Amino acid sequence: IIENIGQPLLIISPVSSEKETIIRLARVGFDNVIGYLKGGFDSWIESGQPFDQIQSISTLEFYKLNSNKKLNIFDVRSPNEYNLEHVKEAINIPLAVLKYHINDFPKQNLFYIYCAAGYRSMIASSILKHNGIHNLINVQGGLKSIKKFNLLINNWFLLIIYISRVFLVLSLL
Repeated sequence: IIENIGQPLLIISPVSSEKETIIRLARVGFDNVIGYLKGGFDSWIESGQPFDQIQSISTLEFYKLNSNKKLNIFDVRSPNEYNLEHVKEAINIPLAVLKYHINDFPKQNLFYIYCAAGYRSMIASSILKHNGIHNLINVQGGLKSIKKFNLLINNWFLLIIYISRVFLVLSLL
């Protein structure tokens, strides 16, 4: 994560989306773009420069794996989002504080990472890889897609029961 919004940035984006990328960055305060790589990422690859990729799997693949064995799963959404619903056995380490919890992630064993729709988990995956943790797999589509496979602990039900009991007690008073 870039902490200094004034830091000079060189953009490597898909061809023809350079201007849009610069505009989107400026909207969130990153307006010190010094240029972009002509030819985009393809130029980077063709020049022989090093690069890395984030391995991702579909939610169907994740469901099949999770049905057959216990997985190491991390949820990078906020605590409030996590408390409402999350994948069973998932550990919550929010993206906002991830840099303080790098050592909480397994160094050797494979683990899976998700968020609400896939954006934050990709950022978290990039941060982890930057810190030498490469044994991760991103779950594409995040919780939005995972919900289809009934892998959740949904705390809405518990909240409704609690509220119902409170109303019942209040009505008895």
